[in-house]
Amino acid sequence: MTTLRFHPTVFSVKDTYQIIFLTEKPGMGWVEIGGQKYLDAQNGLMRWTDEMHRVTVPRAALDEAKEYAVCFQEMEDRKPYYPVHGDTVRRRYAFTPLNADAPVRILYLSDTHGKCDGPVACAKQREFDLLIMGGDIADHNSTKQDLWVLFKICSEAVRGEKPVVFSRGNHDTRGRMAEYLPGMIGTDNGNTYFTFELPGVFGLVLDAGEDKRDSCREYGGTTCFELFRREETAWLESVKNEGRWKDAPVRIAVCHIPFTMRQQPPFDIEQDIYARWSELLNEMGVEYLISGHMHQLHILRPGDEQLWNDAQFITLVGSETPQEFVGAHYTISPDALHLVFAHYSGEIRMKEEILRK
Repeated sequence: MTTLRFHPTVFSVKDTYQIIFLTEKPGMGWVEIGGQKYLDAQNGLMRWTDEMHRVTVPRAALDEAKEYAVCFQEMEDRKPYYPVHGDTVRRRYAFTPLNADAPVRILYLSDTHGKCDGPVACAKQREFDLLIMGGDIADHNSTKQDLWVLFKICSEAVRGEKPVVFSRGNHDTRGRMAEYLPGMIGTDNGNTYFTFELPGVFGLVLDAGEDKRDSCREYGGTTCFELFRREETAWLESVKNEGRWKDAPVRIAVCHIPFTMRQQPPFDIEQDIYARWSELLNEMGVEYLISGHMHQLHILRPGDEQLWNDAQFITLVGSETPQEFVGAHYTISPDALHLVFAHYSGEIRMKEEILRK
């Protein structure tokens, strides 16, 4: 299927998958699962003017079928009567959902900053069930090609066959194309903070936005993250009150910036907000906060002197510089978290087993 730029990416959001695929030409797209057709449509019309296609499907349907087909028709002439379009092109994919009765194997890739080879090499080192793309995927989003870096890495790492979670980083908010990114990733009605529910797992994706105050001259008045974080806090309160997390044996949070970690000026922002986030995660019984951003490797347990708030969960910081790229491999079994930070060359930088409560 040469009309696909990359293999599709199956983003996990709430109790759905959002299957996103990019084509070389504009046209109509849809996904077929178990004889059911799921459309890239809006307000009763198939979308035909874009090269990016988003199709939302029930998680249960794809988990049961374990395969899907991506379908595309080029729109040659959208005449008001009897439009002319090309032949249907269809490509089938196998899909492997998480197994609630097996350990959860997560590959976390963060701070790629436009580099693809290192992250893809890390994806080939060990088996995994869930890919988490942890933000700062491009160094900035100034061109369409910068936005495509995410899809290139996912295409080579999972080939459309495993679920993916994307957590936006601060560099992802920079550049003239940054405002278009939420339209190209898994979101909750456009919000880049959301929950995801997979077999045996309840996850929260938090978005801390930029790492300095909105008044920072670097941003030139283009950011309003202080309001954004307060709206996000209200949403997080509602998630806690809804209680969908209560029956999940594994509960994790993902945020590009490790907001529990003590920072120096000008990065020591929003301490009241981040303290409240930690309180809410504590109340929901979250065990791990998975982060990047620092270009460092850390395992921060409750009470660690590098933490500045009362987080009762473990903060895992798993990213190095793009030149020395490290992938974070987390396997969560009923008894323990098995952690490996591995350089793209295969060299193990850190390995640890942490017993679960």
